[in-house]
Amino acid sequence: MNGQTPDTARILDILLAEDNEADVKIALRAFEKAGLKHVIHVVRDGQEALDFLRQTGRHSQAPRPDVVLLDIQMPKLTGLQVLEEMKRDPELRRIPAVMLTSSRNEGDIRTSYSSYASGFMQKPIAFEDFEKLVEGFNRYWAEISRLPKKGS
Repeated sequence: MNGQTPDTARILDILLAEDNEADVKIALRAFEKAGLKHVIHVVRDGQEALDFLRQTGRHSQAPRPDVVLLDIQMPKLTGLQVLEEMKRDPELRRIPAVMLTSSRNEGDIRTSYSSYASGFMQKPIAFEDFEKLVEGFNRYWAEISRLPKKGS
């Protein structure tokens, strides 16, 4: 596991792009309840996600996230449009982007991976299942996988 135990796992900077307030609260609560000390930044639409990632406008001082969680259905730009923009941009393409959506559509899954998503997670209905999803996300991204150091 990359030499890390859960106690020494990397603290991730996560960008959560989600327009549904209830889903934001559930996600934040699941991360908190799981005891994860990640820094989670929330944006409410696709354009704001790109502004955060590109460090423009009111997000000019935003940190570069380690991982991006994208909802598919968002105002201004969809999560799939944000993903496509990220993968076209040489500064952003290395950031893993995981789709976090209620969509069960096989076409959305195919399109996400065709657009170089790093993963596709379906939002569960029950909170306990959301906690398990968050624990699996953490186990993979903070404990198992290797991410580039900040600024590299």
